[in-house]
Amino acid sequence: LVVLLLIAAPLFLQNYYLAELGLMLVYAIAGIGLMILTGHTGQVSFGHAAFLGIGAYCHSILLSHGVPFSVSVVLTVTLSGVIGMLLGRSASKMHGFYLAIATLAFLILVETFLGEWEAVTGGHTGFKVPALKLFGMPLKAMWQQYYLDLFFVFVVVLGAANLFRTPTGRSFLAVRDSELSARSLGVSVEWVKIQSFGVSAAITGLAGV
Repeated sequence: LVVLLLIAAPLFLQNYYLAELGLMLVYAIAGIGLMILTGHTGQVSFGHAAFLGIGAYCHSILLSHGVPFSVSVVLTVTLSGVIGMLLGRSASKMHGFYLAIATLAFLILVETFLGEWEAVTGGHTGFKVPALKLFGMPLKAMWQQYYLDLFFVFVVVLGAANLFRTPTGRSFLAVRDSELSARSLGVSVEWVKIQSFGVSAAITGLAGV
């Protein structure tokens, strides 16, 4: 019923409410990304909004240089995932309060970096994002943008649901429940944390897009 309502929303909602619903879908994607890291792997992150910024700026900069939307999405998600894995590598030995502080520091660094790199990001005033085009077709109407958001939500939900049916996803849960038990079963806890940070960051970067 929820899926049917979401699909039919443009038929009975005005543009303003449709835009707000689309924004909610964007935050749903970001929420799923954070859920994989915190809810299913047990890693605290106070700086995950940084990947929203990385995704938004990377995608917008690529579009402004003429990169097609579909290619830009793939490149942005990949970059976000790689940066997430690098952060995970640095944070894989940390726990609790120390991990929270480390991720918060990462957020502050990214925010400062984006604000100070004026030649590329436009600084704190930002820059104009190119018009949205998909396979050469402009998506100007709000309902078109809404369906694009909805499509990505479906992809992320299905992907996340299937992830936890795989050995990788089950290792995330094992680390969350008990790192000691996971190690006893031959799970590389550090590698699992790095993977979790990478997947989580990639999904959150997609929300930034």
